[in-house]
Amino acid sequence: MAEIGISEMTIGVSSQGVEDYSESIRVEVLQNLSQTLDEEVAKVKTSLAQAWTGESEQVFEELLDKQVTVIKEDMESEYNDLNKKLVNLIGYYKNQDKKLAETMMGGSN
Repeated sequence: MAEIGISEMTIGVSSQGVEDYSESIRVEVLQNLSQTLDEEVAKVKTSLAQAWTGESEQVFEELLDKQVTVIKEDMESEYNDLNKKLVNLIGYYKNQDKKLAETMMGGSN
């Protein structure tokens, strides 16, 4: 992907930078959140197994697992929405850069 910017200016956009940012969010939020949820749920289940037995405990664990799955799916969906917006933003900037170049080429003839 093309880099859009002017020399050392601090304003501009880097396609690779946006891709790196998106990947960083995926790793930090999705993977780390998923891992943390799994670890904490395991701790809760261990505590429950020591203090609570019976059908209600099993139902609670099943409901907890379902809720954790919902949270993970929601976060994945939010990430996908954000990623689509970032891709669209890069496309917008590239289009604006192209239009500027075309305007400049038209102006020099």
